[in-house]
Amino acid sequence: MKLCKICIKSDILCSACTKKLERGEISKTDITVSRALAKMNLSADYMVTVEDAKTIIIVAGGDIGAIIGRGGKNTKQLSQVLGKEVRIIEKTGEKQMIEKILRSPIIGINILYSNGERYRIRMHKTKQKVSAELLSAVLGRKVEIVFE
Repeated sequence: MKLCKICIKSDILCSACTKKLERGEISKTDITVSRALAKMNLSADYMVTVEDAKTIIIVAGGDIGAIIGRGGKNTKQLSQVLGKEVRIIEKTGEKQMIEKILRSPIIGINILYSNGERYRIRMHKTKQKVSAELLSAVLGRKVEIVFE
C-alpha cells in the first residue's frame, strides 16, 4: 500500500504521508485508491495509479487477480466507489502495457533522445482517440503519438 496503516483508515494524513504527497511520491489518486482498497478489505499492492476525466488506471505487478477479483467483481466495486471506470493493467513490457492502455495494437515504439528522452508511438490512422497525457503518466516519460 502507498499509505501507512493509520492514514488508510482515517480521513487525514500523518506527517510522513503528507511529505510523500508533497514530494510527489504518491498522488491524491493513490490516496483515494488505497483507502478504497482498504475499505474492501483488499491488501493488494499496486505500483502506479493514473487518472483522467473518466478513467482510473491501476498498474499492478505480481498478483493482479487480487485486485480484479473473481469475474471482475472487485474492479466493478472499485468503479462504483470511485465513480469512474477502473482498469487494472499488469506491469509488463512497455509495448504490451501501451497496447492494453490504448486497447489497440500499435505499429511500433521509437525512443527519441532530442530535447530529453521521450517515446514516439506509431499507430494506425483508424485509432485516433488516444491520450498521450495518460500514457505519459503511466510510463513516466513524455509520449508523442503518430498516426500512420
